[in-house]
Amino acid sequence: MKPVEQGFISQEFEEIKGLPQEKQILLLKNFLNDNSLNFTRDVTNNANIIYKGHHYKYILPHVVEYYNKMEQNINDLLNKYHPKYRIFKVGVHFIMQSEIFGESLNNKNEDIKLQAKAKIKNIMKEFLDRGFYHGDLLTSKINYGNVLESNGEIKLIDFGLLSIEKDASKEKSILIAESEARQLQIERDKVSKQLVPPTPNIKNKSKQRVRFNSGRSINFTRESPQQRLRPPNFLNSPAASPSVTPTGSPKRVRQLNFGDALGEPKRLKFSEGILKIKVLNIAN
Repeated sequence: MKPVEQGFISQEFEEIKGLPQEKQILLLKNFLNDNSLNFTRDVTNNANIIYKGHHYKYILPHVVEYYNKMEQNINDLLNKYHPKYRIFKVGVHFIMQSEIFGESLNNKNEDIKLQAKAKIKNIMKEFLDRGFYHGDLLTSKINYGNVLESNGEIKLIDFGLLSIEKDASKEKSILIAESEARQLQIERDKVSKQLVPPTPNIKNKSKQRVRFNSGRSINFTRESPQQRLRPPNFLNSPAASPSVTPTGSPKRVRQLNFGDALGEPKRLKFSEGILKIKVLNIAN
C-alpha cells in the first residue's frame, strides 16, 4: 500500500482509498468460504464474484454511507431501478451482495444501446431531481457497464463516488461532501443539455442566400405570387449605401436618377457587378 500522504489521518485516508485489488479478492473468497458457500474457483481481476444467482463485490465505506442515505431518502427509486441487495460488514470492510438481473448493456450492439439511451437519461433525471447522483454513469459517454437490461426493463448498479479529491487540510467528511456536491452538479448539467429538444425549423419565411463571383453575398426573401405581380416602386425606395471593398476603399458605383411626383430627383446606387435590374420606361 502506498504511504499515507502528509496531513491525512491514517484511518480516514485508508477508508477513502480502500483495499488493493488482490486483498479485495482474498476478502471475497474468505467471506464466501466462511459462509459455507464453498467458493474455490478463481475470481475475475476486478474482484467481482458471481455465485448462485448473486453478485458479490467489495465496496468502500463512503459508498456504504451513500447507499444508506439513498435508502433513507429515495428508497422508492432504489427498489424500482436497482437490483435487490444486502450489505455485509466483514471486520472493518464491506461487501455488497446483489441479485443477478438481466445482462449488461456493455456487451450489446450499438442499436440496443441507442434504444436504451433516452430511458437511461430519464431514469437518472429522477435521481438527480431528488438530489442524488450516480457517480460513474454519465461520463463523456454513457458507461453501459453500469446498466443492466432484461426484457426492456432497465436497472442501474454501482452508485457512489468514483474518486474523491485529496486535500490535506480537510477532514474526510468535508472532502466527501464537496465531491458529492460537485458530482451532482456535473451530472445535472449533462442531463439538462442532453434532454433539451432541438430548435424547430421556421418555414413560414424561407431565405435564400446567393453568392456572386465577387465573393459577396445577398439575402433574398421568397415572396408570395401576389407580391411578385406587384409593379416595382422606385419612387419610395430608400437610397442604398455604397459598397466597400475589403481594404476599406469605396467601389465605383453607377447612379440611376428617377423623378418622383414632385419632379425632384431620387438617386439610387447599386454596386457595379453585383446586381442587374430592369427599369420601367417612365419617361413619357
